[in-house]
Amino acid sequence: MEISFGDRSFRSRQFQQFIFDFADTGYWRPLGDDDLDVCSLQPRRRTHFVSCGLLLRQIGKKNVLLASFVIFMLTYLGFAHAQNLLIFGALFVFYGLYQGIFRAVGKAFASDFVPENLRASGVGWYSSTVGLLGLVASVVAGLLWDRVGHTAVFYYGAAFAFAGSIGLIVLIPKRDHPSAA
Repeated sequence: MEISFGDRSFRSRQFQQFIFDFADTGYWRPLGDDDLDVCSLQPRRRTHFVSCGLLLRQIGKKNVLLASFVIFMLTYLGFAHAQNLLIFGALFVFYGLYQGIFRAVGKAFASDFVPENLRASGVGWYSSTVGLLGLVASVVAGLLWDRVGHTAVFYYGAAFAFAGSIGLIVLIPKRDHPSAA
């Protein structure tokens, strides 16, 4: 099976490797042994930590995390429909933005839901849960890719980002810190 992007074609497995190498890690792969990036437009996750910290103080962890889910959903819908490699590049920038927000803010938000003396354990459980669910999601995504097509994977991811957004709105109290008044 080949996927066409304008006048360029990629075999399905090559495209899968492209997606996982570039998008799943949140980083572009380095060229050889040096530290040059393939594309300097891809933001590194840690560059967003400082700017997220400023946003956290202004609008709260829940809203910043919700924004990351919306970015993820829109990015995945873009991946489902994109036909141009430049658009793919732009979408990777937004995926990097999502990763930068989600990784940092998710752990900080989760740590607010456990007593202070159990914060490290709470973050550990959170990270384990995210990792295990990521494994399950990857298996489902692989099955969808092989049996339905690549667009189904991105619709699947966007649907669960939407579901996560709704869950965050409905299930988590409005206040940023559950023990706050």
